[in-house]
Amino acid sequence: MQAKSQRIVKQKAPVQLTGGAGFRYENPVAARFLLDMLAGTNALGAEFGRVTRVDWQARDSGWLADDLAVSCRHSSGDRTAGISIKSPQQVTRAGFPENFVAAAWAQWLGVGTERALRNSNGIVVLVTGSLTHEVEEAWSNFLFEALKTAPDRMAARLTSSDAGDGSQSSIVQRALFESFRCPDALRSAGETDDSATVQVMSRVCLLHFDYEATPSRALGQALADCQAVLKSSDASQAEKLWRRLTDIADQNRPAGGSIDLPKLLNELRGEFDLRDHPDYQRDWEILQRSSRDLMLDVRTQIGGLPELPRAAARATIQTSLEQKRACFLVGESGCGKSALAKDIGQARYTRVVWIAEGTLDYATAAQFESGAGISYPLVEILTALPEPCLIVFDGIERYSEQALRLACRIMQQVLADGGPQHVHVLATAQFEAADRLIRRFVEFGAPPALHRATPVSRPSELEVQGLIAPSRDCNGLLCGPSCARC
Repeated sequence: MQAKSQRIVKQKAPVQLTGGAGFRYENPVAARFLLDMLAGTNALGAEFGRVTRVDWQARDSGWLADDLAVSCRHSSGDRTAGISIKSPQQVTRAGFPENFVAAAWAQWLGVGTERALRNSNGIVVLVTGSLTHEVEEAWSNFLFEALKTAPDRMAARLTSSDAGDGSQSSIVQRALFESFRCPDALRSAGETDDSATVQVMSRVCLLHFDYEATPSRALGQALADCQAVLKSSDASQAEKLWRRLTDIADQNRPAGGSIDLPKLLNELRGEFDLRDHPDYQRDWEILQRSSRDLMLDVRTQIGGLPELPRAAARATIQTSLEQKRACFLVGESGCGKSALAKDIGQARYTRVVWIAEGTLDYATAAQFESGAGISYPLVEILTALPEPCLIVFDGIERYSEQALRLACRIMQQVLADGGPQHVHVLATAQFEAADRLIRRFVEFGAPPALHRATPVSRPSELEVQGLIAPSRDCNGLLCGPSCARC
């Protein structure tokens, strides 16, 4: 009997077949979840939290409804949904299609898959392009009641022979229930009575996206959400963003690809000017405010004169940042290391996080996050930024042992191969501390890009003279006795 029950679950197929080029309705459905990822919304419902990852052709992950798998993060716990996408009408007054019912029961019982829904909080989803209002309302009402009522009581309502005005369920609800009874081939695999049927149905989500209709409400909502995630809120850019998201879905579907928020942002960075992700916006504002306050103490001008050009030093530092994503800048006290870091950060990066000696003086990352008043890990916040960012560890020779250890942990996460490619690291220190710090970097696991120092010297006399030459009153303050004007 076990062998027979296995046959009801279709065998794995190559992703080239399951993600065939003709399945165009899947693209805007997947794009909807990519947009949810950007916007902090979720078509599955607020109780699922935010979308963190989308996988195409997810049979190898144990999903029998395998067109998409959508992973979500919520404060109450992570949840995942296996999604079957069908453009034609699937659910009618007569109930659900047999193949979806069989897949849902097999998923619940763990037949043909190690991912059994009865042992997890995941769900199976049926997305359809056509659904009558009557069926949609009946299903919505069923779920509302089923999630608040004991399964045996809900089953009693749905199987009651009382069809009069006293019935606690509609004709359509009872038809939906009857269509969801366990297939005969799976009955030996576990509890399959009426109460179990209610439990299985409670793990089913029915979504209606009318992308093929004219006009399309789902498309109108998607374009409005695209406008909301763009800084400009420009309608033409919103249309362009939606087309780009459907193109990304089209590229990933045949290959059975996967995409998370960092990867999606990398795809879109430089092409669209996106707002900060709503989940991280408050945390970023806290970090930005702290960084601005610290950077105000770093002087880049003297006596109201223009800034020193330092062209050679800037080029060296920027080359290291572009090639290695990191630079360990060392020099004598007063040579302008911090000023260079500030200038480069403001000139070449849209975002700058400035970390001083007391910023990371905590034993653990969790203590730092609590002390800073942020809700998410620092690297996660930086990863979600839509624009290039420079994180500066200024005067790192003055960090305490625990602050240096935590700084190295952050460097390691940022500069990892799978880390945020748009985030670069610049550390500054006095020259005499370089060897000691490099040994500490190695000991604490900082990446190799920080195992070698980039020295910077004081501005040359020629650079200083060139700066003050236009001034009528240098008074020997900067250039010294060699200045022909003094």
